[in-house]
Amino acid sequence: MKLFKIDTCAGNKGCPNSANNTSELITKMEEIAKNENLEDVIRSKIRGPVRQHYCFKVGVANCPNACSQVQITDFAVIGKVKMEINEETCINCGKCTKFCFENALIMKEGHLVFKEENCVGCGLCLKACKEGSIKIKERGFMVLAGGKLGRHPMLALEISHFASFVQTVDIFKKVVKFYKDNSVAGERLGTIFQRKNLKNIDKIFL
Repeated sequence: MKLFKIDTCAGNKGCPNSANNTSELITKMEEIAKNENLEDVIRSKIRGPVRQHYCFKVGVANCPNACSQVQITDFAVIGKVKMEINEETCINCGKCTKFCFENALIMKEGHLVFKEENCVGCGLCLKACKEGSIKIKERGFMVLAGGKLGRHPMLALEISHFASFVQTVDIFKKVVKFYKDNSVAGERLGTIFQRKNLKNIDKIFL
């Protein structure tokens, strides 16, 4: 039975909503888990039969829709983008606002306003802009950890709202090390957070 598993969405197979390709990141995380002997470590701590709920689960989603339900996995990444708008070429047609479900793009007194604090980084607005005034400034990932179901369920806690590929890999290494050092009897990562009453986990992994 595998004790390390990565669940993915359909993004890398051509999903039109994909905001960031995760193929290279998936390969890198698999390599790190292998080099850290993660499965053997988990197996060595289990008391009694090896069951599926001992598996360290990674959830990968290429966009904020998170179809692969990453919020209930031990480690999760969500592909996203940072947008920028060229005000000189924007014709203020407002078409992009119809594609934005977060009210990050709104029309105010005939001019387009970008409320970046509302943007989830899905990139759907790109499809609406025929002028090419909306562009991707940077691609990255939201990074979370500690999600699980079971008797005491919890949603994964946010580590980074936006991390680069290199930063995400570094966070994953730290999370794996933390799990190896702190897990008892194969408990889930979220259970460790609950046991230690950890909530602001960004302070641990950034």
